[in-house]
Amino acid sequence: MKAACSKCGQPWNVSVHKKLNKPYVCPRCSKVKKMVLTAVGFIICCVAVPKLNRIVNVQRGYSAGGGEVLIPLLYLVVVGFIKTVLDYKKENAHQ
Repeated sequence: MKAACSKCGQPWNVSVHKKLNKPYVCPRCSKVKKMVLTAVGFIICCVAVPKLNRIVNVQRGYSAGGGEVLIPLLYLVVVGFIKTVLDYKKENAHQ
């Protein structure tokens, strides 16, 4: 059975047993959405670091680099961990 993606309009082969109650979104469009959300979250973290640095420097009373500079790295680690767990669950669901 063929179904057209509601985002890009490309026809895709879909299993006959798959119920298509809502508009079909192809794997390519859903992957792009996930990548964009990850990139936007990372950019927000990077923008927040200088603001947090100013706030923390006022609280400390002197200028120093602290844990606030690790926020973007922590975001990437958490996103990577979540993706790994979801991929692992998806692999084991088929077995």
